[in-house]
Amino acid sequence: MKNLIFMIFITPILISSDINNKIIQNQILEKDTLELIKNLNNQAEQYMSKDLDIAIDYATNALILARNKNNDTLIVNSLVILGKSYVLKKSYRMAEKYLLNTLQINKKGKNRTKIISSNFELGQIYFDLADYNKALKFYEEASRISIEINHEPWRAITLDAIGATFYASGNYDKALVKLKECLKIYKKLNDYKKIVRILYGQGATYTVLSKYDKAIDFLLESLQMSQELEYGEYNALSTHAIAIIYERLKNYQLALNYNEIALKIATEFDIKYLMGDILRHTGKIYFHTASYDTALIF
Repeated sequence: MKNLIFMIFITPILISSDINNKIIQNQILEKDTLELIKNLNNQAEQYMSKDLDIAIDYATNALILARNKNNDTLIVNSLVILGKSYVLKKSYRMAEKYLLNTLQINKKGKNRTKIISSNFELGQIYFDLADYNKALKFYEEASRISIEINHEPWRAITLDAIGATFYASGNYDKALVKLKECLKIYKKLNDYKKIVRILYGQGATYTVLSKYDKAIDFLLESLQMSQELEYGEYNALSTHAIAIIYERLKNYQLALNYNEIALKIATEFDIKYLMGDILRHTGKIYFHTASYDTALIF
């Protein structure tokens, strides 16, 4: 009888212990799976700069597991990596598919900063495809939300993108309006490298409009700041942009002088694409001056 009573009391304890063990095992398994997904995404991000196909494989496996776990945060992480990887591969339609999916999930989660990011990334895809109307639609939506939540960094980034889109589509006056707004915010944020970029952009835009005095003012300001910051790329870009203006004004010697300085900076910082541009432009200047033999060297 005592044994029976003992068994009656101990059986629920044993059953309870089995249930607890299963719960613990499931929790360990769940934790391991989530860690695995995070690790796969981390590996994918690392391979984005090395081998895009491997990055895509890692992110795809992470996405499958994240969807099985119905974990929206990890799903979005995988989708973003896949979207960005396909952008780098210039497979824009695949990138569009993943990033549209990201936007849908972020809207469901109502995280407005992530919604801004998704809209912005989609805008970049359409910008690269030269579909400027679609790019503006997504950039402007991102900008609108950034104003609503008073997110100054995103406000500046979206204004910068909208300005670049207006510039690319030939709406130069609209581009200048957005760049001016953008510059105010970057100054408020003390983001000096971004200030240099915007000053350069304003100078380039005024150059296209043949307003050379204004263009030179902005480019000289960009040049001075880039020198102070030791920002080699925009130091060289601004210097070369001034050379282009003087070439257009037929002041060929000044143009050559600025190009010589720009080439020295571009070489020092190993900015290969710009070195080529400067050399080609220098050859063009020598051609204008009827120095054909010298022009052929460049």
